[in-house]
Amino acid sequence: MVVNKKFILAGVLVAAVLVGGALIINSGGAPSGPRLRVFAYDSFVSSFGPGPRLVEAFEKKCQCKVDLVSAGDAGLILQRMELKKDQPPDLVIGLDQLTQFTAEKRFQWKEVDVDHSTWFERFHDWPSRHFIPFDWAPMGFIYRPSRTQPFKDFEGMLDKKWDDRIALQDPRTSTPGMQFLFWVLSHFGEDDGFEYLLKLKRNGLRFAPSWSTSYGLFQKGKADFVFSYATSLLYHRIEEKETDYAFVQFDGPHPMQIELMAIPASCVSCELAESFLRFLLTEEAQSVIASRNYMYPVRHVESFAKLEAFLPKVDTFPADRFEPLAQKQLEILQRWDLLLRK
Repeated sequence: MVVNKKFILAGVLVAAVLVGGALIINSGGAPSGPRLRVFAYDSFVSSFGPGPRLVEAFEKKCQCKVDLVSAGDAGLILQRMELKKDQPPDLVIGLDQLTQFTAEKRFQWKEVDVDHSTWFERFHDWPSRHFIPFDWAPMGFIYRPSRTQPFKDFEGMLDKKWDDRIALQDPRTSTPGMQFLFWVLSHFGEDDGFEYLLKLKRNGLRFAPSWSTSYGLFQKGKADFVFSYATSLLYHRIEEKETDYAFVQFDGPHPMQIELMAIPASCVSCELAESFLRFLLTEEAQSVIASRNYMYPVRHVESFAKLEAFLPKVDTFPADRFEPLAQKQLEILQRWDLLLRK
């Protein structure tokens, strides 16, 4: 999702201009030349996130101008593309392995051949040539041990003492919310899974519109748990020097979010988009992404490897575990809509 990918955006975004509901980040001193238009989620684009640093480094190499446009929460990127058909992006950053199936149905995308040999083994056989991973993290619940003791499984979340004390995200607008929804449906089966979700809703659990909003509830003490990234612990330790945060380990695998980038077939600066995509896979860029986005890189990065000792070892599902559910995402979200009305 930190005050970059993982925490609430606060204050004024440096060098940002509000244009048609989107924040556009322009680094001031880049040379004139070809322009690249990139859509990304808000915290990637923010002055706290990796976007501005990556743009600055790339502009020095390409002698070009990069317009980094915030599309809001990652779950809203495809909606932004629909609304901005007259100003299409050349590159999209922030889809994940679940939303890619909807993206494939709604838009056409260019193929990109990349060398997987420098990536971690889990990505060596990555199947898509349209959607390219750039970071990832296990997902689960974050809490503060000094304030509470955690539940240990899904059934434990139904305990009445957690009524209104667990912050979740709405899967219609949030990719972490989609991860949690599919985790539940995979664990229980679809029908029993929706029955379980209805129980959570009747317990007063919060379904925030975005990851940032839900984490804000947690940070302000309005929730004891928040569904988030295991790597969120690093932000608190490194940026806040705070160790009173922990990750709830369930028995069995956890979901993991793999963040993706892709080039729409409607791109204008297509070659430049591919160059930027490839740059984001270099060790230089992966180091920035790991340190500013607080996510695992897709390749070995020395600076991040030293930090892994502070992270829990989390068993995760294979990347394609939720693919059958993702293929019928629209039907599932319609059931979600009905659940919210009950």
